[in-house]
Amino acid sequence: MDDKNKKSDAFLNAVRESRPAIVVLDERWHQMFDGIDKPKLVRDLEKEVNELLKKQGQTNTELKEVKKVKAKLMDTIVANMDTATGDESENKKRSKILEKNEKLVRECNEKLEKLENDSYEIPLKLKEANEKLIVASMEIAYINLQIGRKKYAQTSEWIEKARSELRKQLLIKQDLEEQNERIYTNMHDILGPRLMELLDNKYGEKE
Repeated sequence: MDDKNKKSDAFLNAVRESRPAIVVLDERWHQMFDGIDKPKLVRDLEKEVNELLKKQGQTNTELKEVKKVKAKLMDTIVANMDTATGDESENKKRSKILEKNEKLVRECNEKLEKLENDSYEIPLKLKEANEKLIVASMEIAYINLQIGRKKYAQTSEWIEKARSELRKQLLIKQDLEEQNERIYTNMHDILGPRLMELLDNKYGEKE
């Protein structure tokens, strides 16, 4: 196993020990990927976590509903057992109701067994998928962080060079401005306004 895989495994083990919360429910996790394309692995794991969350919610809701149905059926069974009469027709009717309800209770028990198994297995699958998602997404986020830092350093260097060049050009501009003002003032003083005006008319447009 190479060094990179060893580090990834070590990070995954550390994440498992920290017992992290479900990361897709944290707005900060989503903000990390603003302006960044999530790779396929991260998108797939995110989808898996969301589907398991949905399934967990559905399973818990269904468990409560089936338990309620079973409780009502049991109440009905007990009520019909306690109210037997000498009327054979009525007793047969109650017997059929009992058989039907007992069958429904057995179906409820089968469904409850499956739902309880799911309610145990889903959190384990959800925990595993969430841990894998954290590892994959944080590794990608860190790579983008390093790229961002490098670009930031390059941009900062470019800005500093641009500032330096700007300061240089401003000094040149200032020197040229002073030189032009000095030449024009001296020419104006030597030639006078009229000759200076003729010179301006002769060379001004070409300039």
